[in-house]
Amino acid sequence: MMTLRKPFKIAAAGLLAAVFVAAAWIGIDRFREAREDRAYDEKLDRIVSLMELPAEGDVQARFDRIRSFVNDHTRHKIDAAFYALVGDKNGIAERVIAHAEGKTEDRVHMECASRTNLMGGVMRKLGYETRVVAIFDTQNGLRSHSFLDVKNPKTGQWESQDADYDLYWTSRSRGARVSVADAAEDIDDLLPCSRERCGWDLASRENIKVEKLPPYLDIINVTRKERDESYALYTSRADLKAVHDIKGEKGGFCDIYAKRCRGGFRPFTAKAGSAALPWSDLFRAGMLADAGRERRDRRLRAGELEGDVVAEHVDGEDAAVAERIDDGV
Repeated sequence: MMTLRKPFKIAAAGLLAAVFVAAAWIGIDRFREAREDRAYDEKLDRIVSLMELPAEGDVQARFDRIRSFVNDHTRHKIDAAFYALVGDKNGIAERVIAHAEGKTEDRVHMECASRTNLMGGVMRKLGYETRVVAIFDTQNGLRSHSFLDVKNPKTGQWESQDADYDLYWTSRSRGARVSVADAAEDIDDLLPCSRERCGWDLASRENIKVEKLPPYLDIINVTRKERDESYALYTSRADLKAVHDIKGEKGGFCDIYAKRCRGGFRPFTAKAGSAALPWSDLFRAGMLADAGRERRDRRLRAGELEGDVVAEHVDGEDAAVAERIDDGV
């Protein structure tokens, strides 16, 4: 009996040691994350102090200033310098601050998602509610673009702010600012506006034409991470029968981006919570979300991804752009 107890005790001790080591590593990771979050919070404070924001009562002017500041001190360019900072929100913030303070002439290389993440961090720091909007072209391999929605505390309405193109969006018929996520069905009524004027003939600082965006308004994904919400809407222009191939993942939009459909996939005219879902065999949201997470986890373990991957298309060219879950979708 004593002979049996000794191996058991040794095994139990080994198991306890393994549990202790695992718990220690988890504690270290959480400590590092908390330290990084504190450092980022301090950098956001510094960025806000550099913005020279209008008075709090002038909400839209404050939104515009934040968007323009991000655009002024970053550059749309996906290259080795961009990839070196993917997921490093503190490194990005440091470089934005350095440029704003005149310590460097080089603007940090970013794209729509990373610019959106930075702008969202600043907006939330100032107490504004935000959500990330991603738009997809179903006719051309789910080409995508993303920007930020900010809730106007005076009106209670969402308004789109695009730091990549340096734009906000208005309704022609109402003459008011709108969210693309609420107004994408009627492209003729949408009007993009820059700091100087409005019109579809505008272009970004890097001369990417705004007129390229309408085809992207097929599927609109809205995500609010702090509420663990993500759903997708499709307009009447969307090709729902298209089969896409993104990095070896084949299928419809919700096959490939299951996480974006976990809160539903419905026609643009349907209200939130609507149960009317087409493709009933495809959009079993729970199963799709689980399958999407499993695929992502397999690829993460294989070292193929860092965080989540969004298909980002710039000037017609594909690039796999890694986004951190804690700031992005």
